[in-house]
Amino acid sequence: MEINYNKPVGVTLENLTTHIQETNQYFLAQAQKQVNTSLTLRNWVIGFYIIEYEQSGKDRAEYGTGLYKAVSERLAQKGVKSIRERHLYLCKDFYMAYPQILRTPSAKSYLIDFQGSEILRAPSAESTQKGGIQTDLNTLLTQLSFSHFIELLKAESGAKRQFYESESIRNNWGVRTLKRAIESLLYERTGLSIDKDATLQDFDKQIDPLPEAVFRNTYLWSFWVWKIKLLILKPIWKNALLPTYSSFCWSLAGVFVLSTGNAALHLITGITVLTWCFTTAFLNVMYCLI
Repeated sequence: MEINYNKPVGVTLENLTTHIQETNQYFLAQAQKQVNTSLTLRNWVIGFYIIEYEQSGKDRAEYGTGLYKAVSERLAQKGVKSIRERHLYLCKDFYMAYPQILRTPSAKSYLIDFQGSEILRAPSAESTQKGGIQTDLNTLLTQLSFSHFIELLKAESGAKRQFYESESIRNNWGVRTLKRAIESLLYERTGLSIDKDATLQDFDKQIDPLPEAVFRNTYLWSFWVWKIKLLILKPIWKNALLPTYSSFCWSLAGVFVLSTGNAALHLITGITVLTWCFTTAFLNVMYCLI
């Protein structure tokens, strides 16, 4: 969104509130982009440090395959609990997939005051990308969140990743849409299609279901099925099953109580049997309902 400074401000109250709303939305969006870029670069730098350690760490042999777990535990002790073992793997994979991000103008401006910038000038920080990347890295860095990159890392080849990068930028895809595109094999279907543009247009026309809508529909349907069963089976339980089970259980308890002179002992036994019978009946009915 671009702010038009030539618009007459405050002509009416409605215009004033509209300008304030647009201004608020614009700067909130810019702030969110700044946060996303910062987090993405943070994860890239973490991946860089991990690679550097794996290649030349003095004590790396002591940890072996337990390195990421050891790092995660040590970070937790230092108060950094948000970076866990799986996240460290993602950071490493992210760095290996996009090693040239450091060369982008955005990365240089963010890291200019970073205390580890001297280390980041190491040769491995600017290693060449295998197969190359055609999508503008600076655009990717500033337009996509790290959640986007997590989905892009699932691509098996550079060409496939580049396809989803380009489509994400061109169509301003959210993470959910990107994930749906990958899971629906949009890259493969487009490659096999005679009319590639029509395949992409058909995908763009599809509307992503809202998570709350999926949740609501699934559980609402289950609730009404349970409700209908309850309304049908409740009269049967009340008028037929309950009296039958009650008579049977009281009769069984009476047998235990009156069959011998030790009434106290068999009374307790009878109550136990009675409780067991009622519990069994209740569970059977609930099983039918659910």
